[in-house]
Amino acid sequence: MSTAAMKVSNLTILAGEYKTEFLKAFRMPQFSLPTLMFPMLFYFVFGSLIGTPSPERAAYLLATYGVFGSMTASLFAFGAAIANERDEGWLEIKRAAPLPTRVFFTAKLLMTISFSMMVTGGLFIIAITVGGVSLEPVQWLSLIGLNILTTIPFAFMGLAIGLRGKTQAAAGITNLVFFLMSIFGGLWVPLPVFPAIFSKIAIALPSYHLGALALEIVGVESQLNVIAHVGIILSFGILFGAFAFSAWRYMDSDRKG
Repeated sequence: MSTAAMKVSNLTILAGEYKTEFLKAFRMPQFSLPTLMFPMLFYFVFGSLIGTPSPERAAYLLATYGVFGSMTASLFAFGAAIANERDEGWLEIKRAAPLPTRVFFTAKLLMTISFSMMVTGGLFIIAITVGGVSLEPVQWLSLIGLNILTTIPFAFMGLAIGLRGKTQAAAGITNLVFFLMSIFGGLWVPLPVFPAIFSKIAIALPSYHLGALALEIVGVESQLNVIAHVGIILSFGILFGAFAFSAWRYMDSDRKG
């Protein structure tokens, strides 16, 4: 088969795999409802109802809740879901089938990005219609791009959890990580509201740095420069990418053994 034909074949397989992953996730209320509704509901409540609403506050929370929504989709799609597929034997069937590994994970990542974009779109609508947020076109597009990029490092983290733990353990760990990343990363409530120790812990979390980049986009300056934020996020992605790759290789060696 020629290289061009192989590329077409892989794209066809990817399209079919993506459709399957998206429909499967969308039809699972335990995944789709929290992933789609929680960020928008929380944003509507904290950004528009509680306290003194203002366009500035709504823009601030739009930035952090966009990261929160993308992180949620990625962690749960690659954490508890992967562990469940592995325990039920579905992941083993996928690996035995003539399906390239990169196509399987790319399809799942595209599914995650789709949910991230649905959440982002919902947040944008609330921000404009209820929060009175007005941003430049480049700012809206930059937030979309950042939310897409947010899915990648957390996909590695979720994958590392999902490939190592059983379904119940992976679900518990994913929920714990999700909660800690949200609170200590300042995604739900601005960090200055909490004791100073929260800000010190936040420096070590990718959620904080992604949130800081989102805030930079809407005009809120952070303590660190953009290069520092990007460097820490890349380091996190590489670290958990290595963990996920190691877990995948361990599954291969375990199956051969």
